[in-house]
Order: sequence, then C-alpha cells, then structure tokens
Amino acid sequence: MAHEETSGANVDIWHHLVLTRFKQGTSDVKKWPDNKIRQLEEALQLFDPVLLAITSRTEGDRGGLIATFVSNASIVPDCPRLMVGIARQHHTWSLIENSNSCAVHLLGRHQLDWVWKLGTRTGKQVDKLADFDLTHWVTGAPVLSEAIAAFDCQVEARFDTGDRTIYLLEVLEARKMKDELALRFSDLWKVADQEQRSLLNRLLQQDQQLDRAAICRWRGQRREHRQEQHRRPG
Repeated sequence: MAHEETSGANVDIWHHLVLTRFKQGTSDVKKWPDNKIRQLEEALQLFDPVLLAITSRTEGDRGGLIATFVSNASIVPDCPRLMVGIARQHHTWSLIENSNSCAVHLLGRHQLDWVWKLGTRTGKQVDKLADFDLTHWVTGAPVLSEAIAAFDCQVEARFDTGDRTIYLLEVLEARKMKDELALRFSDLWKVADQEQRSLLNRLLQQDQQLDRAAICRWRGQRREHRQEQHRRPG
C-alpha cells in the first residue's frame, strides 16, 4: 500500500494514486493532457477510502495486507458478498489463490500501527501476523481479533484484470466487534511524519511500475485475442 498527497487537505492524497500514472505515461498508455488530469484530480478529491486489512493462509504460510479496493457486493441479507481487488505481486494474493479464502477487516482509527505492520512490509520475508491476536472462524483464514469488524469469506469467482485479481467473495461469517469509526486514509495521512510519507510514496511508485506493465500487457493480449477472433472465418 502506498499513497501521497499534495497540500494539507484531508483527501487530496487519493487523486495522486491515479495522477502519477497518467503524468508519467507509457508507450502503451496515451498520456492525458494537463486539463484532463486536472479534471480527474478534482473528481478524485471526493474520495477518502476506508483502509481494510485482508488476511489469508495456506498450510504452513500466512499473511496479510492493507487494501482499499473492497466493496459490498450484495443487497441480499442472506446472500452476503464482498468484492476485493488484490494486486498479483503481493504475497497475500498467492495465499488467496491457493486457499480460496480470506478474512476482511475494518480497522479503528486508533489502529494506525496496523497499517505500517501490514502495509509496508512483504509477507514473503516476514510473518506479518506474528504480533496480532488471531482467531479462526469458518474458512480457517486468520481473523484479527482486535479489528472493529471482520468478514470470513470464501472465493466464489475471480476476474483477471492484468495488474490484479478481482475476487467475488461469499461471506460465511461476519461480526462487529467494536463500536468505533473506521480508519480512512485521511486519518493516516494527518499523523504520518515526513519519513512515513516518503515510504508510502516510494511503495506507491514501485507498485505503479509493476501495475502499469501488467495492465499494458493485459490490454495487448485482449486486443490480439479480438483481432484473432475477427480473422476467423464464419
């Protein structure tokens, strides 16, 4: 997870996630003109995403990360679903792929340290869950006991978008554990010092490079597939 903002507004940071990509440009992604970038910036200033912790495990391995690509995906109370997007380079992605399950957690505003523990290190090198109080519900995915709410989920379907996999999750169990407000990115950015902001920005740029290449490759493959279909007789 990595973010950066300009001046001291609460939610300006969220637009920077997209703006950096368009400003840098690639050979496969057309660079946006400055006026279009400004319009995008103004629209994205309305976002202030909730930060969520996603955890998963396989036999002998476990991990987690901080995500903002999470959404309720059902209005049917007895058919609950969530939708989660996980970048393919992350250790947690491989855990979800192999276990077909994960736990989704809402963090309280006092749990800022969870972001640094789960969002700035790689689970390929350390056990990021070693310092957490864990429990397990239905799927066996690690549930963070001190979260303000948690959802134990199994994968119902997946969709590859090149840079990440979008998972449609069936919620098997959900609990609200604390009566607190959820942590948003603006809460994190307000208290982050310069060193922490620089770290977030550096991680953002690393992920952007990987995501950009994956998106361009995915788009190219889709174009080739469509062209091949058009060339087929009948």
